[in-house]
Amino acid sequence: MNNSTSFLRFTGGWNTLKVCFLDIEVLKEEGKDVLGSVISYKHVASNGLLHYSSMHPTYVKYSIIKGQLVRLHRLTNDETKLDSLVEELHCRFKNRGYPLEIFNEVLNINCNKEATRGNTQGNQDWVTSMLLVFTIDSKEIKDIISNNWRILASNSNLRAVVGVAPLL
Repeated sequence: MNNSTSFLRFTGGWNTLKVCFLDIEVLKEEGKDVLGSVISYKHVASNGLLHYSSMHPTYVKYSIIKGQLVRLHRLTNDETKLDSLVEELHCRFKNRGYPLEIFNEVLNINCNKEATRGNTQGNQDWVTSMLLVFTIDSKEIKDIISNNWRILASNSNLRAVVGVAPLL
């Protein structure tokens, strides 16, 4: 496959503890039957983020920061690695001219949403997101879950885990 072009190289890597695929590493904790994931960047990756001095509207620049932070949180499940990756992302934005205040503002907004998403103390109105495989029965499955969710939500202990409504 690497003989087809001179400018494109296909690479891959794996061992018994991790598999690298696109921009994610899937890791197996040694001695455990648990998989984890962390975002990864190839050694040839460039810092291709939009420069802050571009003529794009401010909301676009905020959205780029938010999108990168959301991506980082979704692809990394190890909290200890997440902190260092957020700092690394901050450096990438700093190198592209983004002021520290803007990055921190978006980070704080995202952290507050993340912190309150699963926290139902004082806020019982959060929802659980669910992804279903589309089949011929998907509408019926969605209706069954939606119509019976109130049974789960009527118990305060269960509601603290599942929320007041499903988002399908």
